[in-house]
Amino acid sequence: MQCKQCMVYVRDRPRAIALCPTRPPLSSRVPGAATAGTQVLVIALRDTTNRGRHAPAPGGDPRSAIGCDLHLADVSVLRDFSVLDTDPVYGCVGVIYHERDVYLALVTECDFVCQVLPREAAYSLRRVSFLSLTSAKYDDWQRYDPNPTEYDDPAVGSSSGGGYGPHPCQALSQYLAQASFFFSPNMDMTRNLQARYTDCISSERAVPYDVKYLWNHFLLKPFLRFRASLDRAQQQYLDDAAFLVPLIQGYVGSVPLPHASATGPNQLCIVSRSSSGRAGARYLTRGLDDMGNVANEVETEVICLLGTRCYSTVILRGSIPLFWEQSGLQISDHKIQLTRSAEATEPAFRLHVQALLQRYRRVHVVDLLKGRDGGSEYTLSHAFHSQIRHLQLPDLVRYTHFDFHAMCKGSNFANVELLVDRVADSVKAFGFFLIDLKELRILRQQGGVFRVNCMDCLDRTNFSQNALSWATLAGYLRVALDQPASVMSHIRQEHAQLWVANGDRISRLYAGTGALRSNVLKSGKSTWTGLLQDVTKSVSRFYQNNFQDQSKQHVMDVLLGKTPEARKIHAYLATYDVVRRHLTAQADRFLRRQSLTFFVTTFNVCSNLPRLSDVEKWLATGRGHAQPDAYVIGLQEVVDLNVSQVVSGDSTKRFQWERLIIRALDRIAATREEGTRASGDDDDESDAPEPVHYVVLTSEQLIGACLMVFIRRSLAPHVRGVETTLKKTGFGGLAGNKGAVALRMQIYDTQFCFVTSHFAAGPTNYEERNADYRSIRDGVTFSNGRAVEDHQYVFWFGDLNYRLNLSYDQAKSLLAQDRLQEMRRYDQLIAQKAMGNIFHNYYEAPITFPPTYKFDVGTARYDTSEKRRTPSWTDRILIRSAGYDPDTADLTDDVHDGLQEDAGEDDEEDEAGGAGRGLKFDILRYISYPLTTSDHMPVLAIVRTEVVEVNRSVRRQLIQDISKELAVATRPGDGKVGSPPTASDSRRAYLSPPSLPPTAKLIDVEPSPSTSGETPKATTKLYHKKPPPPPPTSAQHKTKKPATTTTSVILRLPPPSSATTQWWNEKRTGNNGDGDITPPSDPLSSNPFRDSALSLEKATREAALGRTGEGVGSNGETTKVAAVELPDYLDDIFESHTDEQLDGWEPIKPSVEI
Repeated sequence: MQCKQCMVYVRDRPRAIALCPTRPPLSSRVPGAATAGTQVLVIALRDTTNRGRHAPAPGGDPRSAIGCDLHLADVSVLRDFSVLDTDPVYGCVGVIYHERDVYLALVTECDFVCQVLPREAAYSLRRVSFLSLTSAKYDDWQRYDPNPTEYDDPAVGSSSGGGYGPHPCQALSQYLAQASFFFSPNMDMTRNLQARYTDCISSERAVPYDVKYLWNHFLLKPFLRFRASLDRAQQQYLDDAAFLVPLIQGYVGSVPLPHASATGPNQLCIVSRSSSGRAGARYLTRGLDDMGNVANEVETEVICLLGTRCYSTVILRGSIPLFWEQSGLQISDHKIQLTRSAEATEPAFRLHVQALLQRYRRVHVVDLLKGRDGGSEYTLSHAFHSQIRHLQLPDLVRYTHFDFHAMCKGSNFANVELLVDRVADSVKAFGFFLIDLKELRILRQQGGVFRVNCMDCLDRTNFSQNALSWATLAGYLRVALDQPASVMSHIRQEHAQLWVANGDRISRLYAGTGALRSNVLKSGKSTWTGLLQDVTKSVSRFYQNNFQDQSKQHVMDVLLGKTPEARKIHAYLATYDVVRRHLTAQADRFLRRQSLTFFVTTFNVCSNLPRLSDVEKWLATGRGHAQPDAYVIGLQEVVDLNVSQVVSGDSTKRFQWERLIIRALDRIAATREEGTRASGDDDDESDAPEPVHYVVLTSEQLIGACLMVFIRRSLAPHVRGVETTLKKTGFGGLAGNKGAVALRMQIYDTQFCFVTSHFAAGPTNYEERNADYRSIRDGVTFSNGRAVEDHQYVFWFGDLNYRLNLSYDQAKSLLAQDRLQEMRRYDQLIAQKAMGNIFHNYYEAPITFPPTYKFDVGTARYDTSEKRRTPSWTDRILIRSAGYDPDTADLTDDVHDGLQEDAGEDDEEDEAGGAGRGLKFDILRYISYPLTTSDHMPVLAIVRTEVVEVNRSVRRQLIQDISKELAVATRPGDGKVGSPPTASDSRRAYLSPPSLPPTAKLIDVEPSPSTSGETPKATTKLYHKKPPPPPPTSAQHKTKKPATTTTSVILRLPPPSSATTQWWNEKRTGNNGDGDITPPSDPLSSNPFRDSALSLEKATREAALGRTGEGVGSNGETTKVAAVELPDYLDDIFESHTDEQLDGWEPIKPSVEI
């Protein structure tokens, strides 16, 4: 079956790429339609001088966004383009920034797989080529070999390319070609049949696909934003032309059913969709994330077409939804580690279950892990079951444990039927989806879903899912087909063959090899040949997971935009700048500010474990202040820093510290509660504060350095985005005896980063310590490229090892006289910080306590050994508040679908609006505590911080109101609301810059550097012709009678130009008369100094739709067109998909309360 194709056209100056359908879409053949005639999709980067920081040049700030101009233009625009001498392409996968350039990804080869339904074909990718949007260097993509024999490491590249050498995107191209990606030009493969036929509002959303299974969502974002800005007719044209290629990853396969008695097409099909939410390789990606996504989550749909009736059932697999990790260097036992406590896991677990219930109504969990004798598997299974019991939703979430290995021991795989018997009630209750395709009538719907898991969700899971799937399908076939048992047996074999292929494909994606026990599923029995194949696959998995998965994971992260180098690309919309500025100015309307108190402490424990009573007193310091919302504890030298510990990295001590601290915090809470009851009034018990209980959020360890975070139980639902990372600095970054543990998290809508570090030792080695600081600051990165200082708050604490430039006797003498202020003058950290070498913009409270190093262990005496180390303040806590600006944090997620999360530095205009003022923090106490179990003493700070919470529903409504006001303000004449202006009008009206002060000089002159008062000399003549018409300003309005008398036009003239301000230079800064002329941002206009005739053509097309607007022809005349209501796409443009769970102050509740 022929897939829809496009021809590729390019323009060099300015660079642009256009896609033109080889056959006009159906929507363009309707007489009188607004999209009548062929239109082309034009893609170009937006010029950096037009967009300032919103579209930096490729190769600039790696954490900033890039602007992209997208247009649907008449085919006549191709007169300025030239066609590429290549075969037609099958659509666009998206745009991506990679290796310091921006590329357009095009499907250049694909294979037909099957027809899932009549006239709905599925294709698999064979080749994706990448064209640069900045140069013609890679236009001849056929010179590059897309499919080398082996998978290449993306960091190394490949030498197998053609004459031009390896393409920068070759590793990405290989992955797309080899990793089972599928698409369809005429059906939505991201959603199952029931969702497609019952979801009535999906076509009206900004994103018409299910982004959970849309693997190129990061690449398609600018196109989807652009699509949302179009009217319905243009959207239909864009879809019919198949310009965009939405990709799923997984498996698609079908087999005919010739023995079925139904007339018409009879076939059995399987479609598996792998989730992109927590994508990754086997040992690198396990468990749950804070948004409720799990690793290796796959929705498998079985479709049976018999004549005009189509059957569909869905079954799920996914990693155990807990926070857990597993080391890859294992052969037999699955040693796992739970990285969060049950209490801290609960919010993300609830999000996961809530998402399942919203999609599938009811869930039956089938857990295939080992039972009580299963070691680590049982630990995981027990924790999973505990979370389900805690939900207390027995009617909606059911749980069945089936120890697959025990029940099928001795190759008795037929015993899997016992599982089917156990869940027979749910098989009957859930049923299946059935539709009559001829009448488009839904006959019944699936009422729930099985969620099956084992450790990897591969072999045991695939075997069990096959049995459950057949149980449901067989029940349908017995009614739909009046056939003997032999026909049913044949269909069952075909069904099993599809599940074998499906399991192998999913296993290769996650573990690198085919599924185990495939021969059993094929033949129904175990053979020696099959056992030998399974052993080979196991060895191959071990090698793949431990030595090749890093490269595979890197390419996946590039595709999903999760690498530190990733840069977001957004479609430039005319209203964006003005809406953003208004939103920033009115931020207080949707922000709620509150305070959180942190107890931050650092302690070099010298591998000793103190008594519980000592820890309790230490952590209870500061009882006069409010109870902390979180305890953040950094420890150093948790273990002896000897060779064996550096190599093995024993975590036993860390768990001992966790238990010790939790016990201490529980005792502190009990003591506070008893004190409250003893001193409280009996008259009003309602005023008594509720007892505070703390839970372990997470902990992480780098040999001796350890970071632990304990939070209030009530705060846990508001914490998300928790990530930890390690950075080694010992022996040049090779060893972890020195280094840092860093953690980031988001509380409400404020981002925090905590870094505990252990710097190089030695009295005079401050340069090495400075190098350690820079290595950690620059080397620590989190997902999406976030660095340490990309957060609103940074707490940096630990044994920084900076010493006093004094002798032992001098320091002792000053201490005896309590002259701490004078001692601080000799502190290396203070000196280096004052010189600008370290901790720029960090704040440390005044030091009012004696040095915390070095003591004789068990005493409060400073070092009396032979070395007599100088007492020093080695243990420190520093804080950085970068300020909170809604334009750079998560406040403008609604604008361009959250593309400005980390868009760079703030505009001065935004700061002047008042909403960008810095978040406040107060250090309530900064002291040391006399704990003598180590040669250090702990240092602690009690810090009160200001955090913000965003009311997203209020913000969304505010965006709609601003957009409507802008539409009224830019509507000439009668003030009625009209349709959005054309692209050129938008730049003149919506983006009118702030007024500049007028000056007397109207010619561009270069003032003399002298101050003698001599006449300045004109140095540069900017134009040889009349300059282009100026952009309007909001302050100056003059009315001019247009060529037609149907309406009036408001002209907005700029102030006069001067040597330092020129209205044609949108930078509006002094440029020494260099004549920096902004190129036209409209790539369709061949002459930047005249209005394009395309404006008139567009107005004519809009008139066919009955829209209001004005088209300006090449002769300058204004053409009036009819009126229509303002389109409602703006709300979708600014709608963030993650906001669906965050509407208002509370999450949106599903159909049932969890």
